[in-house]
Amino acid sequence: MITPRFRSTAAFLPRLRATAPTIERATFVIFSLGGYRFGAYVEAVERVLRVSPSAGVRTSATVLHAGLLVPVMALAEALEVKARRSNTSRMLVIVVGSRWVAVEVDVVLEVVAIDATTVQPLVSDGSSQYSPAGVRGVFRRADHDVLVLDVARIVETASERERIQIIHSGGETHA
Repeated sequence: MITPRFRSTAAFLPRLRATAPTIERATFVIFSLGGYRFGAYVEAVERVLRVSPSAGVRTSATVLHAGLLVPVMALAEALEVKARRSNTSRMLVIVVGSRWVAVEVDVVLEVVAIDATTVQPLVSDGSSQYSPAGVRGVFRRADHDVLVLDVARIVETASERERIQIIHSGGETHA
C-alpha cells in the first residue's frame, strides 16, 4: 500500500513581495519671477507660451491661445516683485476652475517631480523675509528655495482687487 505524501499548498498561495513604500510625488513647473523661484502644480498649467507674436496675438490685457482671448494677470504685481522682461520671458496659461488666465514670467526653468513630503509649509517668523500671500509652501531644488504657489488663491485675490479698482474708478463690473 502506498501512503499519500503530504504536499504543501504554500507554493500556490500568493506571495507577498517586499515592496518599497509608496512615495507621493508632486510635479511642478518651476519658473523665475523677480529674482525668486516659484513652483506651480503642473495640473494648473495649461500651456507655456513664448512672449512673441508667433505664440498668439497679445493685446494689453489678453493673449490669443487656442482660439480664445485669455485675460493676462499681472502676477509680478500680485506677488509684489519686479519682473525682468527679456527674450526668455514666457507666458503661462493657467487653469483655475473653468477659467484660463495668462501670467508673464521671467523664465521657465524646468518641470520636475519631487517627493511631496519635501514641500514644507511656509512659516512667517515676523522677519523681513519675503513671504507673499498666495504661497503655500517651500522646497529646496538645486540649492535654491522654490516657493509653491496657490494659483487659485492668487488669481481670486487679483480678480477681487481688479473689481474693487474698477468700482472705485466709477466703472461697472460683472461677476
